[in-house]
Parts: sequence; C-alpha cells; structure tokens
Amino acid sequence: MSNMEMIYMMQVSLYLPTLKDILTFISINKKCQDAVTSLKVNPWFSKSGDIENFCAFFSPDTVNCNSLVVSLNVLEKAVYIRNFQIFTTEIDQLKDKNIAEKITSLIIVEPPKSVGTFQELGVGIKKDFYELLYQWKIPNIEMPLNLFNECIACFEHNNNANRNGTYFPKKVLLHVDSMGSDFDTKTSEMYVNINSAAQKYDDNQIVIDWTDTTEPNKVLLTPNCKNYTHVITPKTFQNFKPLYRERLIAKIGGYDDDEYFKTIVKIFNVCCSTHLEIQTMGDLSNLVIPEFVKDLSVSLYTHEKHIVWLPCNMKIESFSSLNVNLIFTDVIPTVKTVKATKSTFLLQKETPTDTKNKEWVMDNNFPFPNVEEIELHECSDFDFKIPEKLTTFNVCDNSKNITTVVGQNCEHLNIENVTNSSFCIDCNKFDTFSFKQCNNTIFEFINTKPNSLDLIFSECSTPTIAVENNTIKKLILKKCSGVKMATNVEIGEFIVENTKFNNSTKCTAKSVFLINITEFLPIDFTYTKHLKLFDVYQFSFNTTFDYCEILEVAFCKHLDFIFHKEHLKNIKIESSHKLVFSGEFHSVKKMCLIGKVSVEFPQNTKFPIENVETNEEIDMNEGMALSQFNEIK
Repeated sequence: MSNMEMIYMMQVSLYLPTLKDILTFISINKKCQDAVTSLKVNPWFSKSGDIENFCAFFSPDTVNCNSLVVSLNVLEKAVYIRNFQIFTTEIDQLKDKNIAEKITSLIIVEPPKSVGTFQELGVGIKKDFYELLYQWKIPNIEMPLNLFNECIACFEHNNNANRNGTYFPKKVLLHVDSMGSDFDTKTSEMYVNINSAAQKYDDNQIVIDWTDTTEPNKVLLTPNCKNYTHVITPKTFQNFKPLYRERLIAKIGGYDDDEYFKTIVKIFNVCCSTHLEIQTMGDLSNLVIPEFVKDLSVSLYTHEKHIVWLPCNMKIESFSSLNVNLIFTDVIPTVKTVKATKSTFLLQKETPTDTKNKEWVMDNNFPFPNVEEIELHECSDFDFKIPEKLTTFNVCDNSKNITTVVGQNCEHLNIENVTNSSFCIDCNKFDTFSFKQCNNTIFEFINTKPNSLDLIFSECSTPTIAVENNTIKKLILKKCSGVKMATNVEIGEFIVENTKFNNSTKCTAKSVFLINITEFLPIDFTYTKHLKLFDVYQFSFNTTFDYCEILEVAFCKHLDFIFHKEHLKNIKIESSHKLVFSGEFHSVKKMCLIGKVSVEFPQNTKFPIENVETNEEIDMNEGMALSQFNEIK
C-alpha cells in the first residue's frame, strides 16, 4: 500500500463516529486494519467508553479526550493528551504532574451555574489557576475571553521575572460571552488588553469567537486577533471571518438595493455553508441564494411579526421558518421537507400588464409542489391541497384554521392539538389513523374501503367524523366531548371511554365496549353481538338486543337489561351490583360470576353458573384498571 493510500485511510478512520464502526472498518481488509493500528491518536469519538476501549486495544501515543471525561488510568498511560476539558472549579486536576505536563490542548469552561457565580468563584482561584497555566506552558488553550484577559497579567509578570525565556500559548481560542452595555468601559479595556497581547506575541495566534456577543462593534478593538463568527451581517462582514458550525446565520436588515444584496451573496460564497439561516424583515425576492445551499431557515430579524418576500430561484431541499409570514413569487420544486413554526405561506405570482404597475394575483397552489414531509407547529390560516408526493404530515402545537386535503400517499399522518380546522383524508392506500386533542375540527375520510377504516380519537372536543362509505372497521373514542357523527355509520368494533356525543344520529356496531359512560350515547344495539361494560352506573338498557350473544359486565352498578330474543349465549359479570335482567335466557350456555356480584334474573331462569373467587377485595369506588379487565376476559 502506498503512503498516500495509507494516509487517506488513516484520515477516514479518524472520523468514524463509534468504536463499532472502527471494528467494522478493520474487518474489511488488511489495509484497513493497518491504517487503524498505525494511528497515533484515537478517532473523534463522542462517547468516553469508546475512547477508553480504543486506547486499551491499540495504545495510541495521544489521547484525544474530545472534551469528554476519560478515566485517569488511560490518561496516565498516554504520551500526550489533547482536548482535555476542565471547569474553572477543577483546577486541582492541573496539579497532577502525570496529567498536566502531557496536555497539548486545554479547554476551560465555566460551570453551569447562575449569572455572577463565576466572578465570586474566581476571586479565590485566580492566582493558583493562572500560575498552573504558566507552569505547564500548555501550547493550546481555549477559554472564555474575560478569563483570559486576567491570564495575560499573570503571564506578563512571570515572563518579566523569568530570565530564561518567555511563555505565551501558541494558539488561544477565546469565546465572547453575551455582555450588556452596562459594562461598556470595562469590556473596551479588556479587548484593548487582549489586542495588545496579540501584537506583542505576534508569532502566536489569538482567535476570538464572537458568535454569542451582543456587542459586535467591539471587534474594531481587536484588529491584531483573528475574529470569527457564524452570525454574519453585511455591516460587520468586513471585520469577521465565517466560523462554520452547524449552520451559518445571516442577519439581513431587509434592504433591497443591489449593492446590499451583492454583499450578502459574497458572504454566502465565502462561507460555502450548505445550511443557511436568514434573519430578516423585508423583501428578499431579488436575493440570489447559491445552489450549494440545500437547507434554508428563515426567521425574523426583530421580535415583531413581518411579511417576508422570498426568492424563487432556489435549489434548496429543506426549508424551515419561524414566526414569519412568507410570500413566494413562484413554486420551489426542489424542496422535499418543510417545517413551519408560527408562520404562514402565500404564493403570489407576478403578472405583467400593459401598464408600468405590477399586478399580484392570488394563486391557490402550494409553493412546494414536490414536498415529501411537512411539519406545522403553532401555525394558522393554512388552506391548501397537499401534494401527491407527500408521505409525512405533522400538524400540532396549537395550530388552528388549517384546511387541507391529505393525499393517498401520506403514510405518516399526525394531527394533534389543533383547533377550528378541517381535514379531508384520502384513505385509498392507508386506513389507520389516530388523532389527539383536536377541537372543533372536521375529519372527512374519502375513498374508504368497506370495513377497513381504523380510527382513534383521544381528548377531542366537538370533533365531526364523516366517512364516505359509512363503514368503519374499528372506532375508539377516548375522553372526547361533543362528538358528532355526520351520517349513520356502521362500525365493526366500537370502544367508547368517558365520551359524550353532540347529536342523536345513531350508529350501529357489532361489538361495543363502553367505559365510564355517564350519558346516553346514540348507539343502536339492534345488531350488536358483543357488549362489554366497564365502570358504568345507573343505566337502563331498554333497547332491543336482537342479536347479542356475549355480555361482559365489570365494576358496574344499578343497570337494567332487556333481552327479548333468545340469542344470548355467554354472560360474564365481575364485581358488579344490582344488575336486573328481563326477557328470555333459554339460550344461555354459561354465566361466569367473578368476585362479589348481586344480580337478578326472572323467576325459573336456569343455566350453568360458574363462581370465581378473587384473592383481593377491591373497593368499588376505586374501580379497576382497563388493562386488568382485559387480562381476565
């Protein structure tokens, strides 16, 4: 294997995310095995256990801690230690010579405590802390900017007293914390001090990460440092270099002159970030988004909600928005995924006329004709037909006034916590759906196949359910109120728990399971073959059970039943009292009584009875879990 090939394979192995991936890589061939065994440092693992196990197997000279806690045993065996992270409260770790003298790059972070804690803590540790940094002369240090400002004084003092040479870190990465204007004078002096150090030790390098600052203009005080950020504005672009992280954030003030947009495009091209977030508040329709941008996010530049005009000449594949009203001048066919939070979409095509004025014509088309995944969070006032290619549709988090037609290819449909909405769902391919916390919402199911629809509604208020073929295989209503069935529906299995209806349109069901019902339900029991009751009190079932064959009652009280026709075959009653039966029961083959039961049948009624004693007496007021009831069926 050539040297170039070996180096390439070693580089590949360094970025494998887990030890399992390393072992898989080794098993490919001997070249891969040689590449891994030749590594002088462990890969960039994200788990401490993977780092420790790799070092135990391969014994590299350098341990890359990657800001993780690695066992002392592994660190003591290392020749060098890289990316060793400590809190400002853990300076005792630097007193261990076996560890400290091996560190080539040190990351110092403040502990996750309340504002002001570090300043109080720093008073007691400053002297020892800075002396230890100077003692071990660590070449690469990363720390908060305000902490390093005080390190400089210590380094200067020791360098002046040391006749054998001077020390200053080879490379320093400083993070600017968010600072308020109340500290303007103090912070200005701090930046000037750090800039002077960068000028004095010009062979070394001070890099400042300004991403989290609230005072970007302070960058003018540090011209001798290398200033980076991943939040770019056209006004500060000349003073910063882009720092690529997960995405580049560009703050655009909403201007529309060509020079301003040219500057913005220049920023994009310099950064070459495929993930771009734009914070804006104006018309961006003339902005040219480079083709290498695949993931675009748009949010507001201010806290006030504004309309944002977006360009249509984009090749993005993923789009997200936050707290904006978006207007598109044309469709964007390349977008595959959309996530909108507190946002609206509007497609308005520009129509040229004979006059100089431009006429904007409303268009009902959705701006993303080929989208495959859509998420709507806290959105309102959407009225569109979902494209046919959509496979995932998620509407949740208090969205309202959503009106849409869900296509037949939508395999993953999640509608939860919506209000005043209407969904027309094509069931040609998929027929199992679940909805939760939907208030005053209409659900219309079209292209349904006979006896195939499986629906669950949980904690819904005033939902309206309409089915094209008037047949449902299984319907579960759990803790709903004001339920309205648009037409007479035939249901195979009907489970109703703590639910109230809003209309008297009756539905029929072959199997009915009623749980904790307190009011009349518009159910026609004529064709019901299997009836189960759980935690039902003070009801008189005066309806005619013409075809009921199985009756199960558990934890109920004060119920009356009338059976005129002799179809009932099996009865099971558990821990229920004051049940009164009327009618004919000659066809009953068996009745099972579980626990304490009080039941009354007409005189001279005879059939086999099985008594089952329970081990524990259960208080009727406490009831019984539904899962327990299902276990003993």
